[in-house]
Amino acid sequence: MSWSKGYFVLTGSLSAAACNGRQHCTLFARAPVELNVPGADVESALKQAWTQLRHEQAQIATTVESKTKVYEVPDEDALQEWLALTFVVSDAADADAETLWDNVPPITQTTLHYLPKSSEIVLRGHHYVLDGIGLIMLLDRYLNALANPVIENITFGDEVTRLAPPLGEVLGVPDKPTPEQTEKVTSLLMGYATKVPGIGPVSKVNRAPAGICRNTRLTFPPQTTEAIVQVCKEKGITVTSAVHVAYIQTLTKLADPSTPSSHYVTSASFDLRRYLPKPYDSAQYAASVWYTSFWDTASALSKFYRTSFRDDPALRLTTPHDNRFMETVAGNPEYQQTPIPHDALPSSLGVVERYVQRDYGGTVTVRDLTVGVDVVLGMSMFFISTFRDKLQVLYSFNDGYEEPADVDRYLEGIRTLLVR
Repeated sequence: MSWSKGYFVLTGSLSAAACNGRQHCTLFARAPVELNVPGADVESALKQAWTQLRHEQAQIATTVESKTKVYEVPDEDALQEWLALTFVVSDAADADAETLWDNVPPITQTTLHYLPKSSEIVLRGHHYVLDGIGLIMLLDRYLNALANPVIENITFGDEVTRLAPPLGEVLGVPDKPTPEQTEKVTSLLMGYATKVPGIGPVSKVNRAPAGICRNTRLTFPPQTTEAIVQVCKEKGITVTSAVHVAYIQTLTKLADPSTPSSHYVTSASFDLRRYLPKPYDSAQYAASVWYTSFWDTASALSKFYRTSFRDDPALRLTTPHDNRFMETVAGNPEYQQTPIPHDALPSSLGVVERYVQRDYGGTVTVRDLTVGVDVVLGMSMFFISTFRDKLQVLYSFNDGYEEPADVDRYLEGIRTLLVR
């Protein structure tokens, strides 16, 4: 099965070659759970559910050869080999998922970790197999399998009919882009590439070796979450936009402590002049008004998030070509020498209960859920989501490039602005 996510394979292989097999953009979903599995053998029930999930979602057992995904129907020996590789019960040394990151080995296929001591389930998968929301949906299907086990023996063979087709095939997009699509793709991606490395984070990326993948979380209690959501609705913006702008303003303040404190308040103006391309950042254009308020910026971002792909079918049709273009550009040695973006990339997961339940028939209760990513090559990410009525921002970074204390300051700045 050919497919269009070669960019993520390329970045994964580049990071693996440089960092002892660790692949950039390996996603994870971490769920502390309460298990009430009938019978005493919890591990057997978890393994059976994992087998059942493979039969339903065969994509998790694919491997990659060049630009092709490969799936092999397993016989019993191959199935047991796959289970031994991808179903991992962590020992006592991994007390919880936080300590798991220090020792977790690179994965070759989507893997489930069960941590008995902390009663946590951790799903890990490569970005060329799934995305953040897809990972949450996969967790939901796994927990459904755990709560509703198949009694009869599972026979493999027909699962190949459920393999996901390539995006271009789903959208009906020809392999070769039109000249107009090529121009649009080039404009979009180069417009992004020319804006690196960013506006503010203190980062040693490109100047220091990779360290350990870390994740720091900011959580708002339900009452505060409700208030933030309510005021965002009143202003007609998304919570994601509010978080993103709070992050930008925090970086601006930290990058230039002389900035008047009024610029750090949600109702005050936010100076854009320093971030405009030349010559518009200079005194040549002193008689101009280039500033924006928190709400103006968040409104513009909301409009972009809501209209770019949803209301532009032509833009959606360029997506498979985006991926191929990114792969070509990323393979260019000259491009690999360009600065890596310092600003963290935001990813919105929304209300998680849209994809996963809090309870599965009394068999499983999901106490908490976070999604993040292994940062190896350098660009950090932060994931915005709400679960059990609590807004959370999870900042995934590498401690070889960013100091945990700096990340704490970014998140504290976001907290302060959103509460205000």
